[in-house]
Amino acid sequence: MADSSSRITSAKPSVIRLADSDTRSKINQINQYVERSLTFTLNEEEQKKLWLPDTCQQKEIIYPSMKQSDILSAYRGIRTKIVKKSQGSGAVIAVTSVGQATDHNTMISFNIATCFALDESKTALFIDCNPNAGDTDTLSIRDMQFGLTDYLTSSSVSLSDITYPSGINRLKLIPTGNTTESAAEHYNHPKMEVIISSIKCSMPNAFVIMNTPPVRHYPETAILAEKVDMVILVVPAKKITQKDLQEAIQIIGEEKVAGVVFNS
Repeated sequence: MADSSSRITSAKPSVIRLADSDTRSKINQINQYVERSLTFTLNEEEQKKLWLPDTCQQKEIIYPSMKQSDILSAYRGIRTKIVKKSQGSGAVIAVTSVGQATDHNTMISFNIATCFALDESKTALFIDCNPNAGDTDTLSIRDMQFGLTDYLTSSSVSLSDITYPSGINRLKLIPTGNTTESAAEHYNHPKMEVIISSIKCSMPNAFVIMNTPPVRHYPETAILAEKVDMVILVVPAKKITQKDLQEAIQIIGEEKVAGVVFNS
């Protein structure tokens, strides 16, 4: 699990300029997709599938009554700092590891998203942008057929087709997708920036947590870091040097680094 330490810096959100009425119309359509995707309701059977504390404990996911209160407090501390730096509005945050190519920070990213969802005044969206992890299959209470790369590469897949309910109330998720080769090129697709900007416009109180590959080993993370408001670095305890950390900060850009989470 994680312990938090932190230097939070402000970051300016990216903006898409609407050049003409046709562009504005397309953005409005995407906004409607985003809003429907993030606000879909669960049916009665799905409500019963929401995770109880025992399941959360088994999956190593935080929950309000957990005995390890220090871990819960650490995630709440991260949430508080992000909210402060976003000035109370929603934000898009990338989470990446400073560790080795084989390091995956999926559960830390998901727990940060979960912490936002535990606040009844907020909505959270978890987007898995790490095609190398492949460990999000058990996080949804619906069968997942499509994902992010499917949406980016196919005109027949809508944003609502790739958005699923997790086992946490008010937390939706978007899996990586079926097309994992050359993900860096997919994430540089113009539709990726449109998704991010549209979420900000249509759901201003939504906090989007993007799980990304280790920053020092995969170009996807540098591409995504340019599109988000801020980046959280996950530092594996006793596994990296100060030089490794500085290299990661340089790749992302110091102005984008929102804080550091030490993973013991």
